[in-house]
Amino acid sequence: MSGLQLDGSLAFPATTISTLVSGVFTQSTLFHKVAAETGTTDDLTSITPDTTTTYNGAMIILMADTGDTITIHHNEAAAPYPIIFANGKDLAVSGNMRIPLWFNGTNWGDACWFVAAAEITDELTTITFTAPTPDYAIQALTQTTPFGFVTADEGHTVLSVIANLQARVNALETVLVNLGILADAD
Repeated sequence: MSGLQLDGSLAFPATTISTLVSGVFTQSTLFHKVAAETGTTDDLTSITPDTTTTYNGAMIILMADTGDTITIHHNEAAAPYPIIFANGKDLAVSGNMRIPLWFNGTNWGDACWFVAAAEITDELTTITFTAPTPDYAIQALTQTTPFGFVTADEGHTVLSVIANLQARVNALETVLVNLGILADAD
């Protein structure tokens, strides 16, 4: 398949692997996998437009090459074609993140932006627990003093589920903070 086609699904054209040279690569197609110049981490400060095909309003999509982390720098002063992010922050790109950028004739800008929300309720210390033989059929709490679970495995299972939820929410918070969607006060 070649080109961008909209027929009920979104298909990207063939990907070009663009290796950075001193923080810059030359745009040549719509979809670029950006590779580090050496190692697996690098900084992107500018994208030289292909003047034969790039026009005011042209779009490209970037992602990091497999295993690489590319930090796209916001408004690098010395860059001939800087990248301007609406939130004013650098962005580390890795994995399957895809970043659309628009060219306005002078610089590249992000296609969409958002305002970071305040931090969600602060996390508590993670629960520690004895690993149970899972017993997800929790019976009614006992009514003797003190109240409790019918079996220790039921109680430990509930604690393991809570600990799992804590870990998953923490992982989501980390991703949202790294994307600049959520502020982290701690």
